[in-house]
Amino acid sequence: MPIVDSRLERNIKIYHGPMKLFYTYEVFYAQKYGGISRYYYELIRRIPPGIADVKVLAGLYINEYIKALPMVRGMKVPQLRYTGIIRKLANRIFRKIILRNTGSYSND
Repeated sequence: MPIVDSRLERNIKIYHGPMKLFYTYEVFYAQKYGGISRYYYELIRRIPPGIADVKVLAGLYINEYIKALPMVRGMKVPQLRYTGIIRKLANRIFRKIILRNTGSYSND
């Protein structure tokens, strides 16, 4: 049996419950179909609710997959030419506001 430093043991908080997973916009704001966004979508939708509580902070997104997920916070926008940088900047601001107001994760 390994020896555990009692100071370390006092500082460890044991959390009983589902993991909390928080995804941000980077994968979903620029890609409408396929690739890594499809991979993340499949991962997110297959996680059982009892295993993890999943939130997706998508901001302004064009991705067709995640609009079907109930845990998405964001808004689907049309894909227009030369607007990728605008979506990216708006999403950075949106992320900072959300994380500042709720911490790194929120259950609401």
